[in-house]
Amino acid sequence: MTPMGYHFATFSSNASLAKSEAKYAVSSAKALGLPKGSYLACDYETGSGNIITNGKNVTAKAILAFMDEIKAAGCQPLLYASSSVLQNNINTPSIVKKYPNSLWVAAYAISGRVDKPNFKYFPSMDGIAIWQYTDNWKGMSTDGNGNYTPIIYFRLCSLTSTI
Repeated sequence: MTPMGYHFATFSSNASLAKSEAKYAVSSAKALGLPKGSYLACDYETGSGNIITNGKNVTAKAILAFMDEIKAAGCQPLLYASSSVLQNNINTPSIVKKYPNSLWVAAYAISGRVDKPNFKYFPSMDGIAIWQYTDNWKGMSTDGNGNYTPIIYFRLCSLTSTI
């Protein structure tokens, strides 16, 4: 299993807030002892004050600001979102252009227990590193994810950034 960190974004489309949140994510990861080489994901979805409808380009710029801070700290950035949000609310090609294979995409049927991926829900887009295919794997109310790139190959992550 590859340990990872994730941060639930509340910066909406504000690049300055995105940078601050990224610095907080790095600081938290360091404080929790996340191993060097860990990925840090920006969870971008609606909720907790995060507004996802401010425009695709301005939203992508804010997300890129977050990801740039993660990378500047020596870590590997990921963007987690549903396929719907990635297609309708973010200029996702601009994200993938700068950070190829950096998407962690949730795309699945709303149903009960899921024991294995249903590939008819596999999101058709470039840049997918991880596909979340359920939120109820084997009836345990936990996410089921598939890795589609060699994400376990890491560069060392220094985690030297501070708030």
